[in-house]
Amino acid sequence: MSCAEQQSTAAFCYDETLHPDGSMLPGWQSLLTHIKELSTDQIERRERDIVRQMRANGLAYHPETGNADSGRPWTLDLIPMLFEKAAWDALSKGLNQRARLKQALYQDIYGEQQLLKDGTIPPSMLYSHHGYLRDLVNPDASEPVSSRLPMYSCDVSRSPSGEWLVVDDICQYPAGIGYALENRIVLARVLPRRFKEYRVRRIVTYFRQLQRYIQGNSTAPARCVLLSYPPSHPHYFEFAWLAKYLGYPLVEPADLTVRDNRVFIKTITGLQLVEVIVRLINDAEIDPLVIGSTSSQGVPGIVEAARRGGVRILNPMGAGVLDNPAFNSILPQICEQLLDEPLLLQSPPTYWLGEQTQYRHVLSRIDQLLFRHVDSLGQLLDPLLLSETEKSRLIDKINLTPAAYVAQERVDRSVAPSLHHAEFVQKQITIRTFQVATETGYEPMPGGLCLLDTISGGSRPVMEGLAGSKDVWVLSNEPVQEDTLLDAYVDPANYGPHDDELPSRIAESVFWLGRNSERVESALRLLRNILQHLLDDDRPVQATLESPAMQCLLRSVTAVTGTLPGFLGRGGKKRLTQPDRELISLLQDSTRIGSLANSLQQWQLSASAVSDRLSADQLRVFTRLSDLQSALAVLELPADLSADNGALSQTIEVLDELQLLTSASTGLGHENVTHSESWQFMMLGKRIERAHQISVTVNTVMSVDRSNQRVLETLLRLFDSVMTYRSRYRSGLDNRRVLQLLLLDEINPRSLAYQFKHICELIDALPGRRVSGSIDPISRLAVAGLSRVRLAEPQALLDEDRDARQNLHKFLKVLQQLPASMADAITAQYFTHSEKAQNLGSFRVPPTGLLKAINSSERSGEDS
Repeated sequence: MSCAEQQSTAAFCYDETLHPDGSMLPGWQSLLTHIKELSTDQIERRERDIVRQMRANGLAYHPETGNADSGRPWTLDLIPMLFEKAAWDALSKGLNQRARLKQALYQDIYGEQQLLKDGTIPPSMLYSHHGYLRDLVNPDASEPVSSRLPMYSCDVSRSPSGEWLVVDDICQYPAGIGYALENRIVLARVLPRRFKEYRVRRIVTYFRQLQRYIQGNSTAPARCVLLSYPPSHPHYFEFAWLAKYLGYPLVEPADLTVRDNRVFIKTITGLQLVEVIVRLINDAEIDPLVIGSTSSQGVPGIVEAARRGGVRILNPMGAGVLDNPAFNSILPQICEQLLDEPLLLQSPPTYWLGEQTQYRHVLSRIDQLLFRHVDSLGQLLDPLLLSETEKSRLIDKINLTPAAYVAQERVDRSVAPSLHHAEFVQKQITIRTFQVATETGYEPMPGGLCLLDTISGGSRPVMEGLAGSKDVWVLSNEPVQEDTLLDAYVDPANYGPHDDELPSRIAESVFWLGRNSERVESALRLLRNILQHLLDDDRPVQATLESPAMQCLLRSVTAVTGTLPGFLGRGGKKRLTQPDRELISLLQDSTRIGSLANSLQQWQLSASAVSDRLSADQLRVFTRLSDLQSALAVLELPADLSADNGALSQTIEVLDELQLLTSASTGLGHENVTHSESWQFMMLGKRIERAHQISVTVNTVMSVDRSNQRVLETLLRLFDSVMTYRSRYRSGLDNRRVLQLLLLDEINPRSLAYQFKHICELIDALPGRRVSGSIDPISRLAVAGLSRVRLAEPQALLDEDRDARQNLHKFLKVLQQLPASMADAITAQYFTHSEKAQNLGSFRVPPTGLLKAINSSERSGEDS
């Protein structure tokens, strides 16, 4: 919708900045006056600051597309949404009642089902909604298991008459709460003076009460986890941000397992009991064994465990049924029956098409109403915006399953000022509010997430289609004290640190974080040295390409990255003389496994999987890394790259900054991260990968020419050891000393001996080591590598004769295979606890193999 159309629509909407008499509210008048006094440059600078802060908070990486973005469906507006104290208190009263009503409704639906028995709720209204889980019904219990609804959220909009309406109930989990938290943190930093001057109430009170609720419903010390979708989910950033703020581990369904109706998290030390789960996953995707489940990737048996009291799930399973918009057609009745109170917050007039009278009424007014499927959240379809084909298809669906659809009257939402290219425009708003249970009822978050709509006429797009968001400032009449979760009371009896056991998936992710960082660095060093060599050499390009040093570099980049055939396999000789196409592929082809572009993607993917455990500085590094990856991808590299000094210089400039970022990441990982089990696995991944890279590179280079001075200098530069060599030996380059420094020197952090020494130390520090008294496969491999290096006879490896060269080749060949074997052994012991679940609904056995499959299944059952 264009700005002009928005302004036209705004004339018929309630204006949030005005009193009913048309005068401007004092808070809004002060804020808008301040914004209007800012120049265009000042506004744009603040908007850039918002973008910068949000990017610094972390990116979301999407492996399907290979793109990294902000992880947010929209931008944050510089102008917040203001609430005067009296207006917020009035709205909060209605929100509190709505939350209590939804809790009572949940208890009835999964308990005595009195509303169903007396006909208040038609059976088809309940059964047609996918959120109803009949497995949870327990009419004989005094109240259903986990019947309390700890968190309630809803979207509210103001009608042209000024009445607040609930347009959506959100009862499964508080979607958007992480975005609301980030909006508050960012905007309070961008407008710090206004934030303090307006006495904005702090939203930390909501999160503190949530923590208290969790602690009050579990034994101490409780192990609580946040259960979310994997990093590929479009809103994973929100989950990671929330987990980091609350201080609870973020897990995925694959991290959990059920044993004897209790839930355990798979950690590197074995299975650890979980007592409380705050879920950020829909009902239909949490347990594949529940009727109505739509996914095989949940936690099998978790619902039964919750029924039997083995785990507490917040919000309780089955809460999705409360989102059913069909209930809005009878909600005033339900409120009177369950709470004996009139409903304070109405919804837009709603017609459930499963009732014949309403069905006929709706069909006679199709173009005047809005439609939605009962299972959709937020999206309202406007027949006037549909093509004839789309409209006919909608009517056909309604006629086929009328009980699955509702119609709503058109209600234009209120408007609030927003900035568009530094100009004021009016945009329709919807506010997502959040409530948390207390001992006496519910406490609202004094704020929320203000969503900017893009469609007029009462219709709404899906969440990702909205135009932006605002922070919600609830103003106070009294000074507001600084507040933070860190101010919470510390129990003297539990004053010591509480280190959660490391989940196996996280251990594997940080292990690969370390390995991928080394793969990026090794590819970077090789490619940068190749390009720098081409740029610096004054000889003709062909002479440079035929030099021993360049031959070594080109062969090494293929051997190290594994990008065969490259410069080693079929056609390698031709590519050695015409390397441009291969080099461009290694730099920019993100689909080629082993290329620099692909390694950068894999590194970001590993970081995304553990983003809730990365510090703010580390997140900034990966944000900048994403920018540089994009810059590298769009470089227009000529087909004759090796002869184009301008393109070489431009590419080297990007690679130089990438190199600095890898060094910054390594330094932050070593100095700013607690040296816990997570750090040990990350460093183990780095050391194992670096040991492999060193052995492969040295073996490849030494197979070409081990006496050429330029080759030896190139080898030292690849491992950043030129300065070390010069300060130690103070002489010309000698191949024996170079190999001594890179292979056998245990105090050189770039040597092979150093890697195996620290691998042994890291392995010894891992949990569960040497319990039985006998050496295990992981330690055996590490000790074998270190012993082979320490017991190596320098004379037999470093001399100039042919035997020494063969000995060195065999020596390095064995050592370059050990890291892969160690990684496999570590995976088997620490990362793999069970096989991946299979959806039996899609399993098919060919008729000819039926008997064989049955026999195999029976044998498998006997073995288990």
